[in-house]
Amino acid sequence: MKIYPLNIILDELFAWLEFIFKNIPGRVGIFLRNIFYSIIKGKVLYISVGNSTVIKNIKSINFEKNIKIGPNCFIDSTNGYISIDQYSAFNEGCHINASIGGKILIGKKVIFGPKVIMRTANHKYNVKDKYIQDSGHNIKDIKIEDNCWVAGNVTILGGVTIGSGSVIGAGAVVTKDIPPNSIAVGVPAKFIKQISYE
Repeated sequence: MKIYPLNIILDELFAWLEFIFKNIPGRVGIFLRNIFYSIIKGKVLYISVGNSTVIKNIKSINFEKNIKIGPNCFIDSTNGYISIDQYSAFNEGCHINASIGGKILIGKKVIFGPKVIMRTANHKYNVKDKYIQDSGHNIKDIKIEDNCWVAGNVTILGGVTIGSGSVIGAGAVVTKDIPPNSIAVGVPAKFIKQISYE
């Protein structure tokens, strides 16, 4: 009989516990996930996590208070770092990925529509005599400042800063910086106008 090292056994135990907790529905599930992730993080978290959401490497994720994460989201900071400031909220199916490296920094009271994608790494595709899969990545940080609204199905690529108070229209692909208090739409996302406040 093969004997496995303790770290492999603990990883397997964690995977089973995470699977159980992430699939408990309703308010009870949200409450239990908060306790579970607080224990893993080693401090009390004030987050609401919907069912079927996956959070990988929570130790390199900074959650401020009152973060809401909808169901079926995926958050991975395996080789990078993610910081989410207070009162920010993610709708269903968001994908926040710093798994290869880099940082994703999200400000205060930022709201995300369903199925928003953020990824710090893009595949290199121009390395001679190598398959794209074997060519590595270009890694760049993503920063979204306070009070932004990122609508559904938006993709935000590495190297982008979205200025405070901005709105990104549904389905946009953000490849360049967006200035503060702007509305940007399209593929690639382009500034269309400054927000006029009442």
